[in-house]
Amino acid sequence: MSKRRNSKQVLFISAIVLILSTLLLGCTNESKENSTSNKDSKDMLTFAWPRDIGEMNPHVYNPSQLFATSMIYEPLVSYQDGGKLKPHLAESWEISKDGKEYTFNLRQDVKFSDGTSFNAEIVKKNFDTILKNVDLHSWLGFIPKVDQTEVIDQNTFKLTLKEPYYPTIQELAVVRPVRFLGDAGFPKDGDTSKGVKKPVGTGPWILEEHKSDEYAIFKRNENYWGELLK
Repeated sequence: MSKRRNSKQVLFISAIVLILSTLLLGCTNESKENSTSNKDSKDMLTFAWPRDIGEMNPHVYNPSQLFATSMIYEPLVSYQDGGKLKPHLAESWEISKDGKEYTFNLRQDVKFSDGTSFNAEIVKKNFDTILKNVDLHSWLGFIPKVDQTEVIDQNTFKLTLKEPYYPTIQELAVVRPVRFLGDAGFPKDGDTSKGVKKPVGTGPWILEEHKSDEYAIFKRNENYWGELLK
C-alpha cells in the first residue's frame, strides 16, 4: 500500500514540475520576444513596479503613484542636494514681515510638454482647483489657511494666508497636490478632482504610452527647461 502511495506522490510531483517548467519557459520566451521586438531597447531603462502608475493626476492621491507623478509634474520649490529647499519653478520668493504673503518670481524659460507657457495664470488656475477641495487636502496645514491667490504679472504670483504658517514653503515642496498641470489637461469644468484630460506637465519626462496594469512608457521631454536626463 505504501509503495502505491509513494508512486502516486512521485507522479503528482512530476506533473506539477512539468507544468511549472512549461509555464516558466513560456514566460521566458515571451520576455525575449518583447525585448528583441523593441528596437530602442538599448536606450531604455526598464523596471518593475507592483502597481499601475494610475491616472497621473497631480491633484489627487491613490492610485496615482508618487514616483511617476514626479517624473511629469514639478513644484514651485523642491528639496535638493543635502535636503535643502531650493528654487524650482519659482526662481525666488519673498515672505512679508507678517508671514501672511508669499510672492513667487517664476522662471521665464519654462514650457509645458505641449509647448504652452508656464506662467502666473496657470499657477493660479492650479491653486484654485486645489482649493475647491480643501477637505481632500487639509492634511497639508497651509491649504486651509489660504485666503487669496493673485496674479501680479505674467511671471509673479502671490499667495496670501489667513494667518502666518511657517511650514508653508516646506509643504509646497511635497509631491502632491501642489504640482502644475498644463491648461490642456484640465477638464471643462476645471475640477481636476474628477480626473484630467491628459497628463501635461513641465517635468523632464512625458508619458508616451500607457496600458493599465501592464506597462507605462515615458520618453524624455526634449523641451525641458532644466538639465536633460540621460
